[in-house]
Amino acid sequence: MGLQHLILGCLVEHPTYGYKMLKSIFKDFLGQGPEVNDGQLYSTLKKMENEGLIVRETIHQEVLPSKKLLYITGKGEEAFRDWLLSDENETGRARYDFFNEYRFLYKGNFFNFLEPAEALQKTARQLTEAEQSLSSLLAARGSMVKKKVSAHRIKILDYGLEVQKVRIRWLKEFMALYREENNDESGA
Repeated sequence: MGLQHLILGCLVEHPTYGYKMLKSIFKDFLGQGPEVNDGQLYSTLKKMENEGLIVRETIHQEVLPSKKLLYITGKGEEAFRDWLLSDENETGRARYDFFNEYRFLYKGNFFNFLEPAEALQKTARQLTEAEQSLSSLLAARGSMVKKKVSAHRIKILDYGLEVQKVRIRWLKEFMALYREENNDESGA
């Protein structure tokens, strides 16, 4: 999904200001950090405005600078609905997409070129990061439940929680296997 569709989805729910867009979209995932910066956001908004998908209304304020409230247009609603009904990006991209999604696996294939302690240290860092991510996602879930966010959105977050749990279990098993392999080789 492109940023454009995420913006359209946000604006279908309610008009908003550009500077609030990232916080609104990622409000329950801020610990994970949005992978969109202000430059990307504002250039995408400008492109969408030029394409007639959104409009901006200037709201004048007496003391503070004017704000530009963003609205989705009929054309934008149609584009969003077309995307929502399409099959775009719904199927797996490749047989080994898990490999490309978790780049640490690239390096793990070549750990035999590291000292065992170095490989274990790198894996331990991955484990720490995965545990921190899980903790952050659990906090986000708690916040979503407290705010009475739609159950289907919480369920989507649950998918991310399960991915982190699997990653943590796998990293622990990988470390144990790596230790076992290296102990066997040193004792032979």
